[in-house]
Amino acid sequence: MKAEGDAKTNLLAEATKLQEQQTALMDRVQAVVEELRKKGGEVDVYEKYLKTVSGVKVDVSDAGGSWTLLTGWLTSNEGGLRWLKNLLLFTLTLIAFKILSKILARPPAGRWRGSAACPNCSRIFW
Repeated sequence: MKAEGDAKTNLLAEATKLQEQQTALMDRVQAVVEELRKKGGEVDVYEKYLKTVSGVKVDVSDAGGSWTLLTGWLTSNEGGLRWLKNLLLFTLTLIAFKILSKILARPPAGRWRGSAACPNCSRIFW
């Protein structure tokens, strides 16, 4: 069965929506499999199933269809937006820890320097 024009675009848009639903369902199944693993259950069959159904097959011979699938994935909540959120969170975490490390790397200003209780503390620690 071949689809042309608007029918093809509609089918590709529907495929993107279905892919988003599949990803959400697979995330839930993965959570259940992890809980089953923690309880000592046999999870090999379920992991094989998840690996089998998670593959995405794209026909790259049709540029228009590939572009529609790509833009649909990029704008879907379970696709590109999810990756963007995760990359942004990762980057912000790196920046926050970089700032925190610079703050914690500085010696306390004047607290131990020259104090009567520990005159050499600043040389020992910093």
